[in-house]
Amino acid sequence: MLPEAKNEPMTNWPDLIVVTSSPVSSTMPTYSWPIKAFTDDSYHRVSAGHLQPVLDTLVHLRHRTDVWFEITTLLIPGHNDSDAEIDAECGWIADHLGPDVPLHFTAFHPDFKIPRGR
Repeated sequence: MLPEAKNEPMTNWPDLIVVTSSPVSSTMPTYSWPIKAFTDDSYHRVSAGHLQPVLDTLVHLRHRTDVWFEITTLLIPGHNDSDAEIDAECGWIADHLGPDVPLHFTAFHPDFKIPRGR
Protein backbone atom coordinates (compact mmCIF):
# COMPACT_ATOMS: atom_id res chain seq x y z
CA MET A 1 0.00 0.00 0.00
CA LEU A 2 1.13 3.51 -0.65
CA PRO A 3 2.44 5.05 2.59
CA GLU A 4 0.44 8.24 2.08
CA ALA A 5 -2.81 6.21 1.80
CA LYS A 6 -2.53 5.16 5.45
CA ASN A 7 -3.01 8.75 6.57
CA GLU A 8 -6.09 9.47 4.47
CA PRO A 9 -9.47 9.40 6.24
CA MET A 10 -11.13 7.69 3.25
CA THR A 11 -9.20 5.54 0.82
CA ASN A 12 -10.93 4.40 -2.33
CA TRP A 13 -9.53 1.80 -4.73
CA PRO A 14 -12.23 1.60 -7.44
CA ASP A 15 -10.26 -0.58 -9.84
CA LEU A 16 -8.83 -3.07 -7.38
CA ILE A 17 -9.38 -6.43 -9.10
CA VAL A 18 -6.25 -8.44 -8.40
CA VAL A 19 -6.51 -10.55 -5.27
CA THR A 20 -3.87 -12.94 -3.99
CA SER A 21 -4.28 -15.90 -1.66
CA SER A 22 -3.27 -13.59 1.21
CA PRO A 23 -6.35 -11.51 2.04
CA VAL A 24 -6.02 -7.78 2.53
CA SER A 25 -5.13 -6.70 6.04
CA SER A 26 -6.92 -4.08 8.07
CA THR A 27 -4.23 -1.44 7.48
CA MET A 28 -6.55 0.59 5.24
CA PRO A 29 -9.53 2.11 7.05
CA THR A 30 -12.02 1.93 4.17
CA TYR A 31 -12.47 -0.11 1.02
CA SER A 32 -14.58 0.42 -2.05
CA TRP A 33 -14.51 -3.07 -3.49
CA PRO A 34 -15.59 -3.78 -7.07
CA ILE A 35 -17.27 -6.99 -8.08
CA LYS A 36 -16.86 -7.02 -11.85
CA ALA A 37 -19.41 -9.83 -12.40
CA PHE A 38 -21.01 -12.59 -10.36
CA THR A 39 -20.28 -15.72 -12.34
CA ASP A 40 -16.73 -16.89 -12.74
CA ASP A 41 -17.14 -16.99 -16.53
CA SER A 42 -18.39 -13.38 -16.66
CA TYR A 43 -15.80 -12.25 -14.13
CA HIS A 44 -12.96 -13.81 -16.09
CA ARG A 45 -14.25 -12.39 -19.38
CA VAL A 46 -14.48 -8.85 -17.97
CA SER A 47 -11.37 -8.79 -15.78
CA ALA A 48 -9.21 -11.84 -16.63
CA GLY A 49 -9.42 -12.71 -12.92
CA HIS A 50 -11.56 -15.15 -10.96
CA LEU A 51 -14.52 -14.47 -8.71
CA GLN A 52 -13.81 -16.81 -5.77
CA PRO A 53 -10.69 -15.01 -4.46
CA VAL A 54 -12.71 -11.77 -4.46
CA LEU A 55 -15.55 -13.40 -2.49
CA ASP A 56 -13.06 -14.97 -0.04
CA THR A 57 -11.48 -11.57 0.54
CA LEU A 58 -14.87 -9.94 1.16
CA VAL A 59 -15.72 -12.63 3.75
CA HIS A 60 -12.32 -12.03 5.37
CA LEU A 61 -12.88 -8.27 5.48
CA ARG A 62 -16.35 -8.66 6.97
CA HIS A 63 -15.64 -11.26 9.60
CA ARG A 64 -11.97 -10.80 10.51
CA THR A 65 -11.35 -7.05 10.32
CA ASP A 66 -12.99 -3.89 11.53
CA VAL A 67 -12.68 -1.99 8.26
CA TRP A 68 -15.66 -0.41 6.56
CA PHE A 69 -16.20 -1.49 2.99
CA GLU A 70 -18.73 -1.05 0.26
CA ILE A 71 -19.22 -3.07 -2.92
CA THR A 72 -19.63 -1.59 -6.38
CA THR A 73 -20.72 -3.51 -9.46
CA LEU A 74 -20.40 -1.99 -12.90
CA LEU A 75 -23.34 -3.34 -14.94
CA ILE A 76 -22.24 -4.04 -18.51
CA PRO A 77 -25.15 -4.78 -20.85
CA GLY A 78 -24.90 -8.30 -22.24
CA HIS A 79 -22.01 -9.25 -19.94
CA ASN A 80 -23.10 -9.20 -16.29
CA ASP A 81 -26.55 -7.60 -16.16
CA SER A 82 -28.91 -10.58 -16.19
CA ASP A 83 -31.56 -10.75 -13.49
CA ALA A 84 -30.16 -14.12 -12.39
CA GLU A 85 -26.63 -12.77 -11.95
CA ILE A 86 -27.78 -9.68 -10.05
CA ASP A 87 -30.08 -11.79 -7.83
CA ALA A 88 -27.23 -14.21 -7.11
CA GLU A 89 -24.91 -11.35 -6.14
CA CYS A 90 -27.45 -9.70 -3.86
CA GLY A 91 -28.34 -13.01 -2.23
CA TRP A 92 -24.71 -13.95 -1.66
CA ILE A 93 -23.95 -10.57 -0.10
CA ALA A 94 -26.94 -10.81 2.24
CA ASP A 95 -26.13 -14.43 3.22
CA HIS A 96 -22.34 -14.15 3.61
CA LEU A 97 -21.71 -10.52 4.49
CA GLY A 98 -25.01 -9.31 5.93
CA PRO A 99 -27.71 -6.92 4.79
CA ASP A 100 -25.86 -3.85 6.09
CA VAL A 101 -22.98 -3.94 3.55
CA PRO A 102 -23.68 -1.21 0.98
CA LEU A 103 -23.94 -2.34 -2.63
CA HIS A 104 -23.78 0.15 -5.48
CA PHE A 105 -24.57 -0.50 -9.13
CA THR A 106 -22.98 1.78 -11.68
CA ALA A 107 -23.85 2.22 -15.34
CA PHE A 108 -21.48 1.16 -18.09
CA HIS A 109 -20.63 3.63 -20.84
CA PRO A 110 -19.23 1.91 -23.97
CA ASP A 111 -16.56 4.54 -24.50
CA PHE A 112 -13.49 2.41 -23.93
CA LYS A 113 -12.41 -1.11 -25.00
CA ILE A 114 -15.53 -3.17 -24.14
CA PRO A 115 -18.23 -3.16 -26.83
CA ARG A 116 -21.90 -3.58 -25.96
CA GLY A 117 -23.19 -7.14 -25.86
CA ARG A 118 -21.27 -10.36 -26.12
